[in-house]
Order: sequence, then C-alpha cells, then structure tokens
Amino acid sequence: MNIVSDIWIFITAVIGSIAVIAGIISAVIYLAEKASLRRTRAQKTWRIPQTSGIRLIHRVALITGASSGLGAEFARQIDRHPEKYDVNEIWLLARRGDRLEKLADELRIATRVLAVDMTDDAALEGLRLQCEELDKDSDFSIVMLVNCAGFGKSGNSRYVGAEQEAAMVRLNDEAAVKITQFCLPFMRKGARIAEICSVAGFQPIPGLNVYSASKAFLYSYSRALRIELIPSGISVTAVCPYWVRDTEFISVATGEAKHPFLSCRTEKVVTRALSSLRRHHAVSTPSLVSTVDRLFCGLIPDALLARICGLFSLR
Repeated sequence: MNIVSDIWIFITAVIGSIAVIAGIISAVIYLAEKASLRRTRAQKTWRIPQTSGIRLIHRVALITGASSGLGAEFARQIDRHPEKYDVNEIWLLARRGDRLEKLADELRIATRVLAVDMTDDAALEGLRLQCEELDKDSDFSIVMLVNCAGFGKSGNSRYVGAEQEAAMVRLNDEAAVKITQFCLPFMRKGARIAEICSVAGFQPIPGLNVYSASKAFLYSYSRALRIELIPSGISVTAVCPYWVRDTEFISVATGEAKHPFLSCRTEKVVTRALSSLRRHHAVSTPSLVSTVDRLFCGLIPDALLARICGLFSLR
C-alpha cells in the first residue's frame, strides 16, 4: 500500500507541477498579447491622412444579427459612446429589414441598414463591392465587427432533422467565417472582432447537439484567428454567454417561453462583452455561470460532461 500511495503522490505532484507551469506560461503569453494590442492603440492608427481634397471618414461598426436580441443591444450601447470604439457609423445587417429600420431610427450616429441574408453569397458579394467603392472615394475602414447572427434548435437530432441542422451550421459557422473574411481587408491596426459564441461550445450537449458543436467550431476558430491577427494589430474576442432570457433565442430553440435557471439579460451581457473588447480579452464569459462553466469544462472529461449535460439540457 505504501508503494501505491507513493506512486499516487508522485503522479499527482507531477501533474500538478505541469498544470502550474502551463498556467504561468499561458498567463505570460496572454499578457504579452494584450500589451502588443494596446501598443497599436497608442500608435494613433486612426489618424486621417493629409490630402489636398476633402475625404469623407467612415469608421464603421458592422453588427450582424442586428434585428433583435444581442445584436440590437450592441448597436444601442455602441451608439451611446461611439468615441470609445473610434466609431462614427453603424452598419446593421440582418434579414429582417423592417426591424433594422426601426432600430436605426433609435440611433443617433449615422446608420446604414443592410437587409442581407448572410448565407447568400451573391448578397455578400454586392456588399463587398459597396465597401470597395467607399474605400476608393473616402477614408473607409471597419473598426469593429460584432458577429451575432445565429440560431439554435433543441431536441434529439432525429427530431430536429437534417435541414434544420444544416441551416445551423451554415449560419453559425460558414456565414460567420465568410463575414469575418469579408471584413478583414477593410480593417486596420486597432480594429476589433467579437464572435458571439456560447458556453454551449465548451462541452457536448445532447439535446442541443449541432448547436453546441457549431459554437465549439466558432470558439476554436476565434481563438486561432486571434493568434493569426495579433501581428496585424487586430484583436479577436470570443464572447461566450449563458442563456439570455430577453431574446428570441430560447423560444426559437425550445418552442417554449420558459427561462432556464440563472439566465441573464442582454444589457448586462453586452456591457461586459464590450468591456472585454476594449481590454482586448481573448475570451469573454459575461456572467458568473458562463465563467464557472468554462473553468469546470476544462477539468471534466467530455464523456462525463456529455452525460451530465444530457440530464439537464432543454428538450
């Protein structure tokens, strides 16, 4: 027994030491990343070039999924303090143009309504041509992309069906990547990208199978893209909220109006997410539940997580 005990103590000591060393290295790397991104802000990269003629200035915050929920709240909060984000124009992108027009009427700064289906390549190509024309004739840049478009559907995969599951992947993943790649050529040092992921992406969730998998993809994409773009001075933040009660997401996903326990509200989620963007955080978990979820999902094996989530997921 003494030998077994000694072996166990040795193994736990080694694993603990590795975990501590890895944590310290990760913290140093993260602080170095943030310092690098802060320097791009100090360089005043938004200085207007001196020209003989007058050039219009477009400092755009592009928000997808802006017709409701988190997207609409991001627009409202950016509009209140646009100087914090070097923004003088907001572009609202979603399918429902009537809702975008109504939101645009609430905003104070210049707003452009883009009633576009993000899964329509032809529509995105038309938008790209608009941006290229602005880039030729004015001082144009996208200083912030907030990628909120997405949806979920709960239930057994056989119930949800192939069509709905494929639509989730197209919007949550494929369209998110395309709109991000669309924006990058028009971004400069100091620009920010917020990909709205979810705590669902931290673990496999029976009953929200494809949705959680799609958010796991977007989370991984955001973390890797951040590393790729740091040399360019562009910051990427993966925003991972828990259930948000005052949006359409829960009713669309579940077909019911009930709110999960400890669900949060759009205003608080967006306020904390914008704070994370300003501070160049790699990940934003804008509530206690999402922070705890992220911590413990890194410690528990996926096989056990899937079983636990299967007991509590909405169906």
